Amino acid sequence: MPLKLHFLGWDGPVVDKVTDYLIGNRQGPEPIDFHDTLIIVPTLQSGRRLREVMALRCTERKSVMLSAMIVTPNHFISTGISGPDTANPSASKIIWSKVLASADLAIYQHLFPGKSIRSETDRFMWSLNTGQIIDTLRQELADGGYTITDVLEKHSEELEELERWHDLSKLEKLYLDELASLNLKDVCMTKIRLADSPEIDAAIRRIVVACVPDPSLLAIRSLEKIAKQVTVDILVHAPEKEINNFDSWGRPIPEKWVKMNVEIPGWTENVYVEADPSAQSIRVRTTIENATVFGPLDITIGVPDTSVIPFLKKDLLSLNMPAFDPSNIPFDTHTLGRLIAYMFNLQQLPIYESTANLLRHPAFLSYLKEKHELSSRELLSQMDRFQNFYLPHSFERMLDPFEKNPKGTHDPHDDFTILGKALLVVKDFLEMFQKEKFEQAWRFFLKEIYATHEIDKSKVHDRDFENAAAIVEETLRELRYTPESIVSLTGKQIAAVFMRRLNEQNFHRERTDEIVDLQGWLELPWSDAPFMLITGMNENLVPGGSLSDAFLPDSLRVKLNLRHDLARFGRDIYLMCSMIEARKKKGRICFISGKTGMTGDPLKPSRLMFRCKDEELPGRTELFFTERHDEKPRPGSEVLFKLNPSAARDREMPDKRRINVTTFKDYLECPFRFYLKRVLKMEESSDEKTGMDAMDFGNIIHFVLERMGKEDKLWACPSPDELSTSLEQLARQYATTRYGSPLPLAVHVSLESAIQRLSAFACRQVTLTREGWRIITVEHRISAFPYHRGFQITGKIDRIDKNENTGKIRIIDYKTSDSADEPASAHTGTRKPDAPEYNSVSITGKRNTSQKKWNNLQLPLYHLLYTGKEEFDPNIELAYFNLPKAISDTGLSIWNNFDTETMSSAIRCIKGVIEDIDGCKFWPPAARVKYDPFERLFIHEPEDNFESDLKVK
Repeated sequence: MPLKLHFLGWDGPVVDKVTDYLIGNRQGPEPIDFHDTLIIVPTLQSGRRLREVMALRCTERKSVMLSAMIVTPNHFISTGISGPDTANPSASKIIWSKVLASADLAIYQHLFPGKSIRSETDRFMWSLNTGQIIDTLRQELADGGYTITDVLEKHSEELEELERWHDLSKLEKLYLDELASLNLKDVCMTKIRLADSPEIDAAIRRIVVACVPDPSLLAIRSLEKIAKQVTVDILVHAPEKEINNFDSWGRPIPEKWVKMNVEIPGWTENVYVEADPSAQSIRVRTTIENATVFGPLDITIGVPDTSVIPFLKKDLLSLNMPAFDPSNIPFDTHTLGRLIAYMFNLQQLPIYESTANLLRHPAFLSYLKEKHELSSRELLSQMDRFQNFYLPHSFERMLDPFEKNPKGTHDPHDDFTILGKALLVVKDFLEMFQKEKFEQAWRFFLKEIYATHEIDKSKVHDRDFENAAAIVEETLRELRYTPESIVSLTGKQIAAVFMRRLNEQNFHRERTDEIVDLQGWLELPWSDAPFMLITGMNENLVPGGSLSDAFLPDSLRVKLNLRHDLARFGRDIYLMCSMIEARKKKGRICFISGKTGMTGDPLKPSRLMFRCKDEELPGRTELFFTERHDEKPRPGSEVLFKLNPSAARDREMPDKRRINVTTFKDYLECPFRFYLKRVLKMEESSDEKTGMDAMDFGNIIHFVLERMGKEDKLWACPSPDELSTSLEQLARQYATTRYGSPLPLAVHVSLESAIQRLSAFACRQVTLTREGWRIITVEHRISAFPYHRGFQITGKIDRIDKNENTGKIRIIDYKTSDSADEPASAHTGTRKPDAPEYNSVSITGKRNTSQKKWNNLQLPLYHLLYTGKEEFDPNIELAYFNLPKAISDTGLSIWNNFDTETMSSAIRCIKGVIEDIDGCKFWPPAARVKYDPFERLFIHEPEDNFESDLKVK
């Protein structure tokens, strides 16, 4: 029977036009029965939308719709494709891996030039990856009705790399032979066979192809066969005057549409260019706010660029318009997918990162808490500290400290017991995976983790969990029914196939109470909302990036009549025209392009935006390419709510009456950051440390120098070489005890640097001894020095020397920063007008005396703690002992001009800081500080991030 082409016009949305055609003018209560009609739509989402509108139309007419069967174009080539005699996707991956792993690569030099893989593990993973590439090629060719061998035999003259195709054809034959030996059918060849002999229900008398702009060649092939049996009506969303621009299947003819202009009504008011995804979302929000003639149910939003979605959800929610993203959820982004991936990664590569990911997974944390009574908070805290201290690179290295001590440390001030218990649980799981069969092991693991998880189908996340679990069940079933003769794989290899199969699947997203849909480009034409806003109108999004690849360049795609770039460009021009025309009489459509993506990478505007009249082109060009001075760099994060630090815990300051020497510097730098750090005890947690940081580096040197200072035979050693050797031995002993053996490379590099600095120190130390300086004490602790307003000051002085010739006392603080410091410049800085009155000090320099402010009070506080008096003692020197990167600068730096006036100024500042802390004066914050551990909290101005009326009692 001949195809019938029906032009519906485009003065209304596609879904309304198709519904009008299908239901027509039927009135009355009689049911509208479609039992003899098969309706083909472009996508599953468009099918759902058509069914909703048809049902609504029937309800309006006080009727009902019966037996509406709505399918996608591949219906005839997908129905019946699966079965016990057809290779399922998992079996296909395994067979491809087997074929490639056993192949002599020397025979396929044109395809794999110079390829040689010795490791069995590497060979398997290469085979799995390469098999997937070849299988993807076969699937794409099958959409055009070809096998690899078909292309070679029918189009050899058009192939640019004929030898590679010969190699591919040989591998395809090996694959098909392997399938035949297992009595399995090939999916691609089955699809082609089904297209040549499509089966249709005997009750079907008519097929309606409802505005499908780009069905695959194989789908058309099946419909051509069916058209000989039943009527096939082709619906086109366009007026009949456009008939010459479509082929007999209702597909836009690319060569004609790419020459057409796209007329955007009122383009100067409906085309926007915004800085980034966040700005695009703000444009949508403000446009909706100003378009008062449209209600929430009249609006749909296009999101070709999915990075706009999170911002849109937030901005639309502020308008009481919760948004729904109907796109499917990739399995690997679901919490169940991540749990399986983390356990898989740990088995494949038992490194610290894999272990930490598993221990941090919410479901695994809940399991540890409920089954083993391990606190999640303590576990995560201990893991961060453990990583920062030991820098473990593997799971085995994580276990090592617990073999010597169940606390995982000999430090009396720390404890990693909970982490140790959690690691033993992980170890038990890993051993179970090694002992048990693949499927039983995974089922046991998942049942253990989710044993107490109860499904509540009224909750969306639980329904999503059920859908994700169904994918796991189906994939395990696929592997179970794979012929045993080909499953001669190790547990790790089967797991790799399992993961690969899981991660290529997705599931339908469940809707709740959202009222605005965020649609992809191909779904938008089926929206009947009169007000449409489309974001992400950028190249490589609309139209998408090039379809060309290594095996199927665009030129070959054109010759094989597969999907190619020109066809997609023509289709997208047609779809854009269709959506615009549908809203010309009643509605509005806006297009928004971004200048940069989420990461700040520049974006090109879509070429569709330049399909305009010549007289409009200069204006469009100016809009898209003129630099806008009102654009400001926007942060990658947004402030959704202000933090209220004063509500974070009890308003009474903990340990209020005890203050350490080092905390004065924090307060002088920024009172608010002092509050976050010292009152709320906030600190940045990270387990991404790869080597010794500045504190670790300082600790190793302080440890060595403390040991030296406690042994006369060391610090009084007359030989620089002997002292240097002793210090080196102490440093190596410390590093090995802490980080294990062999040392991580980054630690080894830092250790060698520390040894160099200690060697330079040894020379200076011998000189000091010769000058009569003797070490009185090291690591001198003052646990509670009573002082101003009942505060007690605590501190620890690195070293105190006394000269046996002069009686002078020298208070020394070791400094291991990269460059040498002078005490005066380290303690003081430029005074600004807004500095507190108490913070002022006169510093005498080489040429003059200047008024500065205190940045640090460490050495004056050491003077106070050592003497117990506020008055300056001229018999005491304050000094830094610098051990910098430039070893030539190693040595003492004495605060020569520290005198009575300087000490008095320091005492005044010390008391002022104590009084401010006692009065809870922690606001406003400093605009910036040199090293800011809270930088991530200051996204914009402080007032935008925090409640400014901070009051702490």
